[in-house]
Order: sequence, then structure tokens, then C-alpha cells
Amino acid sequence: MLDRLFPFLVQARTPRLPGDDRQYAVIGDGASKTATCRWPAPGTFGEVPPGGVVGPIATVLESLGPEVWYARRDRRKVCLIARAERFGPAAALAFATDCVEHAAHETGEPVGSPVYASVELARRYARDRRYDAEHCHAIVGALAAFRRGFRRNARGAVGAGLAANALLGAVGDAGSLGCGMRADHGRRGDARSAEADLYVARWTLFGAAAALCGADPVRAARESTPLCRQAVARDRIANLGRGQADWAASRSDLTLDLHPLALGPGNGAAQLRAARTGGDDEGLWQMRRLGDYLRNPEARAA
Repeated sequence: MLDRLFPFLVQARTPRLPGDDRQYAVIGDGASKTATCRWPAPGTFGEVPPGGVVGPIATVLESLGPEVWYARRDRRKVCLIARAERFGPAAALAFATDCVEHAAHETGEPVGSPVYASVELARRYARDRRYDAEHCHAIVGALAAFRRGFRRNARGAVGAGLAANALLGAVGDAGSLGCGMRADHGRRGDARSAEADLYVARWTLFGAAAALCGADPVRAARESTPLCRQAVARDRIANLGRGQADWAASRSDLTLDLHPLALGPGNGAAQLRAARTGGDDEGLWQMRRLGDYLRNPEARAA
């Protein structure tokens, strides 16, 4: 419940990759204010252009662009060392497909889901450099249909969970006649809340998959990767909710009535830790995978 009241607490964040202190500069496309011509000449220090992004690999992950350079930074000045030659729009999209596929496996997305169809389509686009608009629109339509179903089911699950929790408090004042009813509704509220979190996790994952189907590969990568982190974070909360329901089911009605504040493993602080851990774990995986795409032996030597 804590994450629903304060959603900013569980937004996917990007942790720092341990042991990687290298700096990168993200170069924009030719029409942007951060195009190559706006940066200092390679090998020389100069001012970072307005809107320019320079930082560790976590910064690159949050601000993916069509071109990335290894760099050195001295306060407000930067020196471009060497371009990550393997990285470009196609590599950005290929990286994003890896992220969506990994998040799908982490959240237990079933085989045959349209998420995997979007992954295969985007991977083919990154490889062949040909955009299949008709096929993309069909997959986006299938993803949208699934998301509409998620929305209906999630609303029902959230409503039932909130109603059960509210009834738990209401009948708690009815004395001994309400004891068994209170414990029963508490258990059902836990299960419904976990079910709602699972719907939200899948909703977010399907959003990441839909983003892969865009015609702009860099934008697709930029939009889908944070959604993957959010989906895994929400799935971790759902797993805690299931644990909470199992914990409550293993207790007697009398125990739950005597200790109404004993929330078990799914309390708010635990949910927040689970969400952050899930997002951080996925963020670290993404940074390591992005490092594979950026790897440039000549730049590392410099």
C-alpha cells in the first residue's frame, strides 16, 4: 500500500555500476543541440554543450543516444577520447530487446506472450535495418488488447483488496462476532493486493514491449529500458504480497485478531526495499549488458 500512496518511492532508479569509473559522453543526432559538431574536437578539452550528457554508464543508460564516446571530464570541461564504434541506433535497439526479454524472464512472462513477438520483431529490425510497419502495428494492437484486459482485472483486484482491508478495520470493532470474518478478509486483501501488483508488473512490461515497436530505434530503447526496471520492481512487490498471504494463511484466526498490526513479510518497509532491490538488480544487469555493446579495447587502453 505504501507504494500506491507514494509512487515516487518505488520509481525505477539507476544504481552506479561497481568498479566502473569510466566516463562517457552521449552524442545526439545531427538535428539536436548535442550533435557531434557541438562538442570539442576529439583529444581536446572544451565546454560541454547545453543539454550534453557526460557521466558513468548509469548516465548513458538513462540518456541513450545514437552515438557514445569514451571521455575524460575536468569539472565543466570534457575531452572526447574515442568513439564506441560498436554502438549506434541499431545497437541501442538490440540492447533494448535484450532488456525486455530479460525482464520478461525475470517476471515469469509465459511463452507465447506478444512480448516475445515484439522482441523478435525489434531484433530483426536492428539486424536487417528494415522497419516492418504492418507487423509492428499488429503486435502493438495485440499488446494494447492485453493491457486493456489487465486494466479491468487490476481494477477489480485493487478494489477487492481495498474493500477487504477496509472491512477488516470496520468489523474489528464488532467484538468477538467479527474475529473470524476479520482474519478471513485480511487474508483475501493480501492475496488481492498481490494479484493487483502482478497485473501492474505485466502492464508495465507490455508497455516496454510496445515501445520496442517504434520506428525510431534510439527512442524505443530510451523508453523501454526504464519500464523494464519498473516491471521487475513491481514483480518483487507482488512476490512479497504472495508471501504475506501465505504467512497470514499459516496463522490462526485468533493470532491474527490478537495481533492485527503484525504484517508479516509484506509490510510497507519490506515492499519498498523489495522494489528498490528489484529495480537496482535489473539496472545493474542492464548496465553490464550495455557495457558489452559499448566495449572498445582501444578506448579502454586510452
